[in-house]
This record gives sequence, C-alpha cells and structure tokens, in this order.
Amino acid sequence: MEQLIPGADNCVRAAVIKVITKSGRPMTVKRPVQKLFPLEIVTHDEQLQDEARRPRRAAAINADYILRLIDQ
Repeated sequence: MEQLIPGADNCVRAAVIKVITKSGRPMTVKRPVQKLFPLEIVTHDEQLQDEARRPRRAAAINADYILRLIDQ
C-alpha cells in the first residue's frame, strides 16, 4: 500500500497500491477500500517458528529426501 486517500469526512475511502503485472513489472493502481482485502504476510522467521512447533508427516519428509536425491 503506497497511500491512503481520505474522503470528505476524513474516513479512508481509497488507497493507492503497488501490484505486479503479468509481465513482472511493478505498477500502482488506485482502488476503493471495498475492493481491497487484507492478506496475511508471513515472514521467514515466523515460518521457521511454525515449522519448529508442528511435527512434519513422514510422507513430507520422504518427499523432501527424494527431491534432494533427484536434484543431485
């Protein structure tokens, strides 16, 4: 989100957001708040903490092992 645009009553009514086009170029667009929705952004540190808390299934561990063997 680049900028919030308030209305006449000082409530936020629109926002200028940065998006990535299909060709991979960044572009800014102005969108009303009603057409926006929050996304959960997970950092690498949070992802590592989640992986530390929950045990992985044996099938997932085996698949990672097989992929590493194939990549060699």
